[in-house]
Amino acid sequence: MHKRLVVLILMGAALAALPAAIGALGLDIEAKGGAGIGLGSTDNPNITGSPLLAAGGGVGADVFFFNAGPANIGISAGAEYTYLSVHDEIAALALKEDVQYNFLYIPLALVGSIPVGPVNLVVHVGGFAGYFLSGKATNATLGGSPLPDTTFDSSNTAQWEFGLHLAAGADIPVMTGISISPAVQFDMGLTDVTNSDTPDYKDTLWSLAVMIGIKYKAM
Repeated sequence: MHKRLVVLILMGAALAALPAAIGALGLDIEAKGGAGIGLGSTDNPNITGSPLLAAGGGVGADVFFFNAGPANIGISAGAEYTYLSVHDEIAALALKEDVQYNFLYIPLALVGSIPVGPVNLVVHVGGFAGYFLSGKATNATLGGSPLPDTTFDSSNTAQWEFGLHLAAGADIPVMTGISISPAVQFDMGLTDVTNSDTPDYKDTLWSLAVMIGIKYKAM
């Protein structure tokens, strides 16, 4: 955990120094949080499921490099804590359970910002790397009988997850240099999160959340 904190601090310092070093047009720094639904996919025909809670928050920076018509274009990076939960059922075993995961997500995306009156519409399109922190299966039943919780670790869960990161929202100014920034964020995992010596199926995790941010225009 200490090494990950050092990496995040260095990343933030590098992002703060980057605009001055390369003459960027602008730098927006944001702290955000929100919640939505946890989703997933599997190619195992025996498993069905339904969404449960997804939540999280973090910090990020948008660095703008050039204009394309009225739009400012740049790159975005950050660090986010993400909680995901999904309900699973295996009918053949009469098994039901809620699975929960905790990740550290590091998104990297292209960002575009276009003014519409006093508001800026902002879109992020890119990807993320997710570092698995912890997880467990809870509320499990087998044939109607309760089962103990199961803890997830590196023996049964992939340590890294990679996927697509998409977000669309608006910056609504509230005072000079400060905006409230609501957005819809979709993170679609592409990595099989099940770590097994004999992987027969691929299981991925997604999330769809409404995020509320406070954004500071640093330059």
